[in-house]
Amino acid sequence: MIEIENVTKEYPSPEGLRLRILDSINANIPLGSQLGVVGRSGSGKTTLLSMLAGLERPSLGTIRINGFPVSSAGEAELSRFRAREVGFVYQTFQLLKHLSALENVLVAAEIAGHPNARTAAQDALEWVGLSTRLKHRPDQLSGGEQQRVAIARAIVNKPKLLLCDEPTGNLDPQSADQIFRLISSLSLELGATLFFVTHDYALAHQLTGRIELERGQLSRLQLSSGSMA
Repeated sequence: MIEIENVTKEYPSPEGLRLRILDSINANIPLGSQLGVVGRSGSGKTTLLSMLAGLERPSLGTIRINGFPVSSAGEAELSRFRAREVGFVYQTFQLLKHLSALENVLVAAEIAGHPNARTAAQDALEWVGLSTRLKHRPDQLSGGEQQRVAIARAIVNKPKLLLCDEPTGNLDPQSADQIFRLISSLSLELGATLFFVTHDYALAHQLTGRIELERGQLSRLQLSSGSMA
């Protein structure tokens, strides 16, 4: 279970005020859920993902994932948690330009201490359909292929939490649909809980659940096709 209890996030403004990005978010989300995260720009979507991964801490409230205290754990514990349990996919790919596709994925496996890092990296790239592109650098790949490398990097350690921050935002419609379907399929195969941030409501509606944020508040939580919270 992912437990989000009274989570509030504030930042100081240049004027000395406190800007509230998230305001008293409460949700209990079963592991293995597939959630589209939607809302206008500035509604707190990326901030929510950052706090689920322990990259940022709530100003108030707590987050626990399968009992692990994400919001209060020490930095060393959080680093291990992210390396082994969390996969990230970003809009801008964030690949290392001087490394090949295989090397980009291999880095993630090695950081997590995978006992068979190279084999795991090759398997992950095969999983996303890039077994013939192992030696290609990012500038030798299309945008969709670069995002597939990023997905392989995210899943190489078979995470239980897959956080995707607008991963289709830089892609043409056909590539965007392919990447969405790939991420959705992989999260099911892994049994991972998926948070998929998108401005495309049509994509979000294809997932089994949805989180809608409005001005930092949770305006809607749908956990499955027929259940509302």
